[in-house]
Amino acid sequence: LGEIEGKDNNPINVDKFRQLSSNLDEDFERIGSYAKGMLIGNGYRLDDPVSRKFQFTERVMEGVRAKSFVVISTYELYKTVVYIFKNQNDEAFRKKCRDKIYETIGDVVEFDLTQD
Repeated sequence: LGEIEGKDNNPINVDKFRQLSSNLDEDFERIGSYAKGMLIGNGYRLDDPVSRKFQFTERVMEGVRAKSFVVISTYELYKTVVYIFKNQNDEAFRKKCRDKIYETIGDVVEFDLTQD
């Protein structure tokens, strides 16, 4: 289950993290098991994606570590989606991306766009 937030000139803060936590708790009440929490951020969105500062505040990262969520920058997702659209038959790469999200615990997800 994911939450997406953008900020023009700031990193993603704890407000969106709290919203994600609340949504996961509500989902748990309905389903009976916890989904993987993903906070997808587009902090400093007015800056060049390559030179942006870290997208998430330290408080967000503390919460992400404590609750075993993951964070993903929108730029990281963008690069990955572009690769997937250009290489639509590369099921192995798509599986690697899904595995990377599920295997990452309390940290930043970065996809490996270099191919063996």
